[in-house]
Amino acid sequence: AVEREFASDLKDLVFDYAPAGDDGREATSALLVAAPRATVEQLTAMAQAAGLRVDGITSSTLALAAGADAALDGAEKLVLRVFGGGAELLTESATGVRTMRPLPVAVADEASPADGWLERLIAELRRVVMLLPDPARADRSRELLIWNEAGLDAGTRDILAKRLALAVTMESVPNGIHADGLGKGPLP
Repeated sequence: AVEREFASDLKDLVFDYAPAGDDGREATSALLVAAPRATVEQLTAMAQAAGLRVDGITSSTLALAAGADAALDGAEKLVLRVFGGGAELLTESATGVRTMRPLPVAVADEASPADGWLERLIAELRRVVMLLPDPARADRSRELLIWNEAGLDAGTRDILAKRLALAVTMESVPNGIHADGLGKGPLP
């Protein structure tokens, strides 16, 4: 079944997993993640050349989700990382990360919703939300947190909130941190 989830040849990928369930119970499921082997080898070599020991490499979206306000008023989180070359969506409940997937939507620099990317993004987000189980408790809701590397404006945030019927928060990724390329801005 794993072979169907990844477009690349399995030998070209490095796999890891994150067990779900951090509440003292035994985990019954896990999030399987994969990264291109060449990318992992390149990052490891770059760090070692700088005299660093690599303890791990993680997805930018996972790292940004971990750095987000964990409370979010008890809501289940959808974390959307939007960057010039695309978007990734992570869904997280109280027991941990449920899913993480790239979305086939490219937001170009200076893009306007008239380019059609916003409608494609809304359609992809709706598909994911519809497939999620209902929040565990009736008093919990879902919230969308957007990590904005693409220069989206407040109007786009408001459109997403209205069309998805979700509370939406938008944060800017700190200057100099770009997962789709190094050196695009000064480090903080």
